Amino acid sequence: MGGLRHARERGIALLMVLVVLMVVFLGGMALTLTTITESEISVAVDQWEIAYNVAASGIASTLSYLATLPPGAFSGTAPVDVTAAVAAYSGNALGPEGSTFTVVVDPRNGTGTAAERYYLIRSTAWVPVVNGRKVRRQLEAVVEALNFARYAYFSNAEETPTGDPMWFAPGDELYGPVHTNDQLHIAADATGPIFHGRVTSVAPTYTKLDETQPAPQLLGGFELGTEPMAMPTNTAQLETFAGAGILLEGATSLTFYVDGGGGGAAKVLIENADFAGSASCVPVAGVTALQAPQLCSWALADPWSAGSGPGAPGTANGVIAVVPGSGEISAQVRLSTHRGYPSVIWSPADPGSWDIAAMCPTGCVDVVATGVAGTPGVKGKITLAVAGDLFIDNDITYVEPIESSVLGIVTSGNVYLTDNGLFGATEQPDGMQNRYVHGVVMTLGESFQAWNWGTRGTGTLAVYGGLIQARRGILGTYESGAVVTGFAKSFVYDPRIGTSPPPYFPTTGAFEVMTLRERDAPILQLVDTF
Repeated sequence: MGGLRHARERGIALLMVLVVLMVVFLGGMALTLTTITESEISVAVDQWEIAYNVAASGIASTLSYLATLPPGAFSGTAPVDVTAAVAAYSGNALGPEGSTFTVVVDPRNGTGTAAERYYLIRSTAWVPVVNGRKVRRQLEAVVEALNFARYAYFSNAEETPTGDPMWFAPGDELYGPVHTNDQLHIAADATGPIFHGRVTSVAPTYTKLDETQPAPQLLGGFELGTEPMAMPTNTAQLETFAGAGILLEGATSLTFYVDGGGGGAAKVLIENADFAGSASCVPVAGVTALQAPQLCSWALADPWSAGSGPGAPGTANGVIAVVPGSGEISAQVRLSTHRGYPSVIWSPADPGSWDIAAMCPTGCVDVVATGVAGTPGVKGKITLAVAGDLFIDNDITYVEPIESSVLGIVTSGNVYLTDNGLFGATEQPDGMQNRYVHGVVMTLGESFQAWNWGTRGTGTLAVYGGLIQARRGILGTYESGAVVTGFAKSFVYDPRIGTSPPPYFPTTGAFEVMTLRERDAPILQLVDTF
């Protein structure tokens, strides 16, 4: 009996040892698993922060890529995966520690057409943790492409081609943002010049005409040493867009007017020897009895409706472009809103000495006499691109009410304010010759300048919109703070252009982030598959 009892006790002891060993083993396993899980979570928390930075890096790289594209680069409204393009532009789509991102761009301009200004960028980042698992974060940014039309005044160069400085003088008054990629030259006295908006310059200083002069009136702030902004070099992109608008070749005259009063249809009178016209271009009565020019009246709906341009139905986009004709190096375009003077095709070297009789031996087209009645002026949203020089014959103004009207002019050459009896300045009771230009004018090749600036009568050039020049043009001469010939300057920024620029007007390449948010709730998640 005693031996049996001892054997039973030894068996119980062995069982207890096994139980204890099992408990110890299970405890060790639990501790090991707990340690692994805590380690994984600790790593995941660190990678979670990295994932945010990687997603933000995806947005930054996309903005750099978008800056290389022209307005309207996205042809539709559907989201576009640009991951491969961004990776090719920036070098790769890899972040630190094997992380990756993907980027989708969603046009957000809200018009149902190609995006011009607003984009939604969605950047998704994945960062490895352990055991093949990753953390994922997604950011969304709504960004606006900044437009050159946002400036009341912009220039690349503030000197003449011979190196003489161009001065802002007493009597000059500028409202709205001003920027130059050069150095500003300011001749100031107690009366001006007056800058009401923010002024920025790439140069570290500005030049004074006289060291004893008072400080300039920079009422909106002044910053020196800013980054330069490159202007486009030609009108090629706008010419492409004009394929869905109105595309003309060779010497052209354009006269904007509105049927009846301000509530009538917006139209443009086109004179172009090579223009065949279309069903949308209604020939003006009597033109067949005259010489070569095709004269027609084209309705410009706002927005342009199907069939209002030579492009595919429904694609007209507000762009009118004039390119050189066969054998020509550059185009020449005359622009006016005055319907009371003869309108002719021309190619003179000196617009200041046009001989109407010699140019129209069989008779010129008199807009009034041929039955085109209406209110002179611009209505609707229009961008006029000229691969050459543009000559402005008279005041270019919006027709009241102006709420829906905005004009953009982009040339690869010069823009001239002409000086002659037929198409000259508005004569004022005091003998002043003032000129009014409503819209944003951009000269990519050279300048906006007054013809006969050294001899013409005096007045004020009033621009409501903006003036953007490769090189600042000469508008007149000044002596002892007074205008001797040509124009004093009054540039007033049109605040509507900030939210509604002319169609496809060139952008600066810079973007402003309007909103930035995390699309999903910021909760730590480990993702197994993608």
